[in-house]
Amino acid sequence: MSSHIDAAPDKAEKTAQPAQDDHQHLLKLRYAEIWFFSRFEKKSAIRDLNHAISVMEKLVDKTSATQDDRMLVVQHFVQLLYKRYGVTRSTSDLNRLIEFLEEVVEATSASDPDHVAILDTFTDVLLKRFDLTHSKCDIDRIIDVLGMKLAATPDDHPNRASRLTDQASMLEKRFNLARSVDDLHKAVSLGSAAISALPEGHYQQTIVLVHYAQTLAKRSTVIGSFHDLNDAIDVCDRAMRITPQWHPDRASCEHTRSNLLHMRFAQTGAKKSLDAAIQMAEIAAMSLSESSPHRFLYRANLAKLLEIRFGERGSLEDLNRAIDLLDDVVDNAPHDSPNKIDNMSALSISLGRRFQEIGSMHDINYAIDLSTRVVGDTSDDDPYYARHLANLGNLAGPRYERTGLIIDLNLAIDVLEKAVILPPHLLTKANAFPYASIGPNSNEGGLWVSLGHWLAERFERTGTMEDLDRSIYVSEQAMAKTPPRDNVNRALHSHHLGRRLVKRFEQTRQEIDIVRALAAARAAVEDTPDEHIYRSAHLSGLANALFVKYKSDGSEEDIEEAIALRLEALELTTTASSLATLGSYYGQRFQRTDDKEHLDDALLYFSSAVTCEDSPPVHRAEAARHAAMILADSERWVEACGFLETVMDLLPHVSPRLLNNSDKQHQLSPFSGLASFAAAVSLQAGNDALHALQLLEKGRGLIGASLLELRSDISKLSDVYPDIAARLEELRNQLDARPDQDDAQSDHLSFGKKTQGSGLSEADEELTNLIVGIRDLPDFDDFLLPPSQKDLLKTSSTGPVVVINMNYYRCDAFLIKEDRIWSIHLPDLKEADINEKVKETDRRKKLDSIQSPDTLKWLWEVAVEPILKELRYTEIPSTDAWPQVWWILTGPLSWLPIHAAGKHAEGKSESTLDRVMSSYSSSVKSLMQGRSVALQDSASPALENALLVAMQHTPGASSLHFAEKEVEMLAALCPSLKLKAVTPSKRCRDQILQDLRGTKIFHFAGHGRLDITDPAQSLLLLDDWQSHPLTVGNLRDLNLHGTSAPFLGFLSACSTSANERIKLVDESIHLAGSLQLAGFRHVIGTLWEVSDSCCVEVAKTVYETIRDEAVALLQD
Repeated sequence: MSSHIDAAPDKAEKTAQPAQDDHQHLLKLRYAEIWFFSRFEKKSAIRDLNHAISVMEKLVDKTSATQDDRMLVVQHFVQLLYKRYGVTRSTSDLNRLIEFLEEVVEATSASDPDHVAILDTFTDVLLKRFDLTHSKCDIDRIIDVLGMKLAATPDDHPNRASRLTDQASMLEKRFNLARSVDDLHKAVSLGSAAISALPEGHYQQTIVLVHYAQTLAKRSTVIGSFHDLNDAIDVCDRAMRITPQWHPDRASCEHTRSNLLHMRFAQTGAKKSLDAAIQMAEIAAMSLSESSPHRFLYRANLAKLLEIRFGERGSLEDLNRAIDLLDDVVDNAPHDSPNKIDNMSALSISLGRRFQEIGSMHDINYAIDLSTRVVGDTSDDDPYYARHLANLGNLAGPRYERTGLIIDLNLAIDVLEKAVILPPHLLTKANAFPYASIGPNSNEGGLWVSLGHWLAERFERTGTMEDLDRSIYVSEQAMAKTPPRDNVNRALHSHHLGRRLVKRFEQTRQEIDIVRALAAARAAVEDTPDEHIYRSAHLSGLANALFVKYKSDGSEEDIEEAIALRLEALELTTTASSLATLGSYYGQRFQRTDDKEHLDDALLYFSSAVTCEDSPPVHRAEAARHAAMILADSERWVEACGFLETVMDLLPHVSPRLLNNSDKQHQLSPFSGLASFAAAVSLQAGNDALHALQLLEKGRGLIGASLLELRSDISKLSDVYPDIAARLEELRNQLDARPDQDDAQSDHLSFGKKTQGSGLSEADEELTNLIVGIRDLPDFDDFLLPPSQKDLLKTSSTGPVVVINMNYYRCDAFLIKEDRIWSIHLPDLKEADINEKVKETDRRKKLDSIQSPDTLKWLWEVAVEPILKELRYTEIPSTDAWPQVWWILTGPLSWLPIHAAGKHAEGKSESTLDRVMSSYSSSVKSLMQGRSVALQDSASPALENALLVAMQHTPGASSLHFAEKEVEMLAALCPSLKLKAVTPSKRCRDQILQDLRGTKIFHFAGHGRLDITDPAQSLLLLDDWQSHPLTVGNLRDLNLHGTSAPFLGFLSACSTSANERIKLVDESIHLAGSLQLAGFRHVIGTLWEVSDSCCVEVAKTVYETIRDEAVALLQD
């Protein structure tokens, strides 16, 4: 039977071909349509519905407008199209529906019993298209059709009130589109008529009253009428009085009343109105069942009000509750919820606010991820697109301030640059997340303010004047975009303009900038009410401008006013940065007046800043450094040591694992030399050598230590807890797999997915927690901890380790032997003398100074001889078993050749070369890691390749005539070393980096080049060095740990072990050090320029020694 039904429609269509009898043909078409539609109803196959519509189209075409049954045919065709539109949502079907419904409406008289039903359908279809297109023509036609329906409704009709309300709703929609206040007036009139049309107690009375209250409220907002708002609240109160608690419309009354009370608060600032709004919103939200369709809307509204109260009163309880509510809404609301974007945006803003309060990285990471999704899910012609971009920028920027991750700063700037060039009509709703140091962005000018702020931050980071100049231009644009009557926002813009002008004055010393800066800063303070949340920032901005002027001209009046302003600002907002800034004011004043009271005040504020645990670690560390310096100058050693211990504990947080190495360099630059200072102060305070040495190790080589932590051996853990070790390795790889040159690029184009910064931050947090958990496991209590005394003693297994610490207050040598750690004071070694030896900026003169016999003699007498005497190396060894000493040098001392120190000109055997064999390491940690690599390598398969690179001719550099000879000599030695000589197919960066993997020895005979401003950009010169340089950063990022680590890197090039950047001298950032961090067990480099003919002889001697004593060396 079923097969007959299935086949019947097809047969009917085939038989319904054009014939002489039109009536018979139309009848057959009708039968075919019925069959197809019946089969669709039975099987829901869309092709059957398509066939039915196709047949009906033929019927419509065959039925003339004069035939009596045309309307029946057209109405049935409309029903089929409506059915298909419900399945396909085809715009074409929607347009055809409207076309044929226009015909039906036109042909139907008001007396037709189906007239109102047809108008209802027509209204519904037009409204669907309006929701898609927002076409004014459609909303105009909807209002006309509703007018027709209202005209057909008698005054005593039971549905008259609801039809009046529908008409009012559509007039409101048209107002939202066209902004004609006349539509609002008509809507209010219709709402009032709707209330009059209902008898008391009617079941629709609550809904009609609530809608009327909402309409009055909207008109109140538009025309600024307090009368309308008060009437709206009265109407809503009436609705609540007549609506029982159990009534399904009760929650709608409460929700509306809450919104109206919020509007009253916004107009009057009355706190009781806000409290009442929150109380009513709480009742509405909590009264709904879990299945209510309004549950999430009402909860989001409550969250919004709680966040507003947090902004007014600063109660974290309100903010936490708002976040909990929004989190529930975002997680559980239907995926197609119309408010999804709004709710995600609201949650991101609330999380951003909490990050500003408590500094939770989880909050800011989640906020940025949500904001990224919001931007990705919003079309670029959406009226809120600019706001969403600004929110993302003002969330990414603060994360940069906390972590120093420059990719976030670039992201903030990129999205804001994108926002400010949007068409003007898309900037009317650009008010964004109010980042604390920027202020609320309540208009288009706010976008420019935010952009200017982050451009200025990038100037601080990179020193690029273009960013600073643009930030000033942008601040001026913000002023131009802000109406003169908007005093609050103009004050904000004046504040930011003043700050930028101060920065430029500090760079250019153009007096006009400081004059303009002071004028702008004063205007900002004068236009900001005393109780305003940003008054503290504006007071601080004026204080800063005055302080900069004071440093320039010494005006006592300026510094007095600056301090007074800072003290007033502190009463409003207290952070580590604000306290430390006031400390610096008093410190600068002390330097000019020598008044000890000012120094005491400076110490007080620096000390207070250190205790602000919610502030960024870098601000606390800088404050502690200043406090320690004041105390050390006063010889209060124990107190100074306490502050320096705090700094050493904070430095890993200043430069966390998640940063790339370039970012770490930037973060650590202000603290260069501090570890040496801490070690010296520790000894002055009476601590033992172990304590001082551990402080020194804690603060030196932090970039290398971070990499070594990510690359250290975890085989012991893997043997016992393989799953934990596997997850640890995944996280370490994620944090270690980012080349520096790519990390500065913004990932803002990846809207809709997690940002790179968030992923790194989460990986860093998880890794930290995992390491802490591992230390709770049996036998792993010291897992990845700094070296203990036992660890330090082990480093001297092949010879004593000597760490020479250089500082203004004292210079000492820490000595490590297998049985003890101690120190000796070097009273004749002075920091000033060392700086004098290396002060020459001309490279040739500096080398002449360092290599001179007088310098080598001085170095022997003040440092090396006392150390070797203490170690009892006082004569030339009598046997071939020469002692080996591992030298670790600090500060500019690392530029001096300890191994060559001695009285060479006098022909005596009083030199380092006559007493010991010398090796160098950048830190004790690095030395320990090298030993660990050697142990791993003994159990790994042997590597056979020796990668030999000769750069006899280098583009843009002088020729090295002996480079080829050097490599040929080594190639000839390789068979005796059981190595296979390999030369790269191309002498370019990518090829060398590829060939280094699987190499036992890497030998480079060519030029090296120092980058004094950024040591990580120092490079080996290959054929493509001008376009693709092989830098310290490239080599350092090369992870050769974990397999069979290379044995030797030999850099027979100029200055491969030199680092002339004073601000980063503690980080040992040079080409030789980068190979050690990459995984090479041994590295040979040069401190200065060497004759390439000498390089051949030196290399030959080294490799022949390795050949002759291969077993001993390879096991070292």
